[in-house]
Amino acid sequence: MGVTTKGGRPSAAGGRAAAARAMALATAAGADRAAAAAAGPPALELSPEESLDELEALAATAGLEVIGRLTQAVEGGPNPRTYLNTGKLEELGAALEAAGADTAIFDDELSPGQARTLERALGSKVRLCDRTALILDIFAQRAASAEGQLQVALAAAEYQLPRLTRLWTHLERQSGGRTKGMGEKQLEVDKRLLRARMSGLKSDLEDVRRQRAGRAARRAAAGLPTVALVGYTSAGKSSLLNALTGAGVLADDRLFATLDPATRRMTLPAGKEVLVCDTVGFIQKLPTSLVAAFRATLEAAVDADLLLHVVDVSHPAAAAQSAAVAAVLAEVGALGSGGGDGEEGGGGDEGAPPTTTTTTTTTTPLLLTVWNKVDAAPDPGAVRAVAAARRDTFPVSALTGEGLDALVAALECAVGAALLPVAARLPFSAGDLAAEARRSGVVAGEGFTPDGILLLARVPPSLAARLAPHAMPVPAAVAALAEAGVEVGSSGEEAWWVEN
Repeated sequence: MGVTTKGGRPSAAGGRAAAARAMALATAAGADRAAAAAAGPPALELSPEESLDELEALAATAGLEVIGRLTQAVEGGPNPRTYLNTGKLEELGAALEAAGADTAIFDDELSPGQARTLERALGSKVRLCDRTALILDIFAQRAASAEGQLQVALAAAEYQLPRLTRLWTHLERQSGGRTKGMGEKQLEVDKRLLRARMSGLKSDLEDVRRQRAGRAARRAAAGLPTVALVGYTSAGKSSLLNALTGAGVLADDRLFATLDPATRRMTLPAGKEVLVCDTVGFIQKLPTSLVAAFRATLEAAVDADLLLHVVDVSHPAAAAQSAAVAAVLAEVGALGSGGGDGEEGGGGDEGAPPTTTTTTTTTTPLLLTVWNKVDAAPDPGAVRAVAAARRDTFPVSALTGEGLDALVAALECAVGAALLPVAARLPFSAGDLAAEARRSGVVAGEGFTPDGILLLARVPPSLAARLAPHAMPVPAAVAALAEAGVEVGSSGEEAWWVEN
């Protein structure tokens, strides 16, 4: 495939003409000029053009304007030495020179060897940027909190370490004195300093991890179930958080518009309260260093009682995006063996929206799939019909409010399914535990006796552990409540206590 213009139309006159026309558009806009290159096969089922569309969106987010693109279909992945094969590399160099472009962006992470070879082939005036460096640049621009800045700095340092080159030829070696030989190479000094910086950043992030764990412990002690919103970048997670809780957080249709997680309290229709947490968006080919650096942030998904996987159902690559999210969630331990595959990709139908089956293990959170932006889908009716036939899948529009009532009802049911049955006789001094059970659980019966408070309820696991010292057999609690004149289950909920 030859070089194409930004609009994606192949040039009949070849790469030079396409690049020249694209150069005029970039000059008029006054933006940096860049050419994007990709070698197939693409990752996660995205076509080369879809992958380059996403790369172009990333470039625009970073402040670049792509003026041309080049793809090459190859077997076995990109050339390990030059990324592109020789002919395509010459074509790229000619297009860059004709357009006067100063940056070439590659749709994979370049190895240090590939980067050196490309620099020699394209010339030192052309700046090379791979997908990882582009994402790191965006994260560096968007990180607002101290934690986010630490995470980005660590990921950038890990990316730079194997790519350091000698910067000062006149400082090839430091003087070692009369008896110490030739001394260290400048490159060795740079690497030593960078490793020291990485060590300090890791130590700072461990402090952040402990602080986050402390906050999570306090939230757990409050007994409120946690719901985490996860999904591809620009899927509408922040918009859904605003629609559910009125949070008022930034919601922008840009890649990685928000990096720092936000947590808000939400009251469900029956009066139960939950915490809803927005997490950083995912993307295909997410750099391993970023996954590791943002592990503390992603732990919000691991620790949650329920995951809402938000999918932009209007996007043509929704199935591949959903697969990318499932892969990262599995990597950080937020999905068990039953939650990572499911019916991803619409059961094999081309263009069908993705879905994920619910995971019901005790070590991973429950999962509901939210097909957001249904109002923007090419055929909203067909999307609704497919969702109706699938398990735990809800078509919604965070913008218009469509489908939110059904989602909230399912959320309330799922949160209830994660609650544990308890029966306890509490001393009057532990009345705060009973109040917490009313706020965060479902109380089937509560009565007062001279000895204390009788409680029969389903509560979050953290509260169940605190009630354990006061536990009593369920039949004994039901009988004691009946003697106290309390009708168990008067709210009409399912009589779970009969089986216990």
